[in-house]
Formats: sequence, structure tokens, C-alpha cells
Amino acid sequence: MDRVVLCVGNGPPHGPLGINSDPRTIPDPYPAEEVPRRVGRRNNVTVIGSGLTAIDTVIALTQRGHTERISLVSRAETDHLEAY
Repeated sequence: MDRVVLCVGNGPPHGPLGINSDPRTIPDPYPAEEVPRRVGRRNNVTVIGSGLTAIDTVIALTQRGHTERISLVSRAETDHLEAY
């Protein structure tokens, strides 16, 4: 994983185990059009969350030419989802 985007719903962004302080983490996925610039096209991305905010993030990345793996990890489920 090269970058992590936190898509954990409403309210102030918060991540597990101090992940917010890691420079590879994007703690706030909005505005969505800024995420691709912050991630870069050739980085593998893990999105923590699997709701509408996560889908907005995946759409923003793919529409702007992201070429590497995007994985979604649900906080509620143990399943790992491949988005792209």
C-alpha cells in the first residue's frame, strides 16, 4: 500500500492506531477532486470504508486516470474488496 484514504463517514476524520499522523494517509477525502492529486496515478491505494464516501473516492481516482490497485476495506466486515 502506498496511500491510505480514510472514508469513515460523517464527522471529523479519525483513523485506527494513529494512522492519521502517517504522511501516506489522506484523512479527509473531500473535496473528492483533490484526492487524485494527493494520491498520484501510480500508487496502490487502500480505502478504509466501503460506503458512499469510499465510492466517491474510487470514482474520482478512476475518472482522473488512476492506473494502480484500489482496495476497499470495510470497517464492519472482514471481507477485502477490490475496487479496481
